[in-house]
Amino acid sequence: MSKKFLGSLIFGIALVAVFVLWILQIANPDAFGWYSMNIGIAIITGVAAVLLLARAFAKNDVVTKKWYVILGVLFACVTVFEIVTGVLKITDWQRFLYPSIGLGIAVIVLLCVLVTGGKKWDQGDNKKVGYKNYYQRKEEEEKKNNKESGK
Repeated sequence: MSKKFLGSLIFGIALVAVFVLWILQIANPDAFGWYSMNIGIAIITGVAAVLLLARAFAKNDVVTKKWYVILGVLFACVTVFEIVTGVLKITDWQRFLYPSIGLGIAVIVLLCVLVTGGKKWDQGDNKKVGYKNYYQRKEEEEKKNNKESGK
């Protein structure tokens, strides 16, 4: 089973769970009165955040890893916001807005450094062992053509 399929399966199961809980909340408000769409959004964005952050640690190029980290942390921030406003019923959430944004940016920077090992981008071809630039390749091609035409 591929990793992408497993991630999609987990996300699909989370979506189904959210909608089943929503239907149960409508059908039986006494037993499922605790459920609200804030909780549903928190579940979906939380699962997406975990999956994106897990995918950031996979073998990808540096830029893709950084995008997975950024999106994962943004989804995690939405999850925390939904929990604060929906579950904990904190009405003065504006107090938490700027510290949350700052914490999110700090986590993004920290995870980007952790995931990429401090690299800003992938090592270019010209840094790899045995790399030949344009002029070296053309020179070898001309030598090869001269040998073939000399036969």
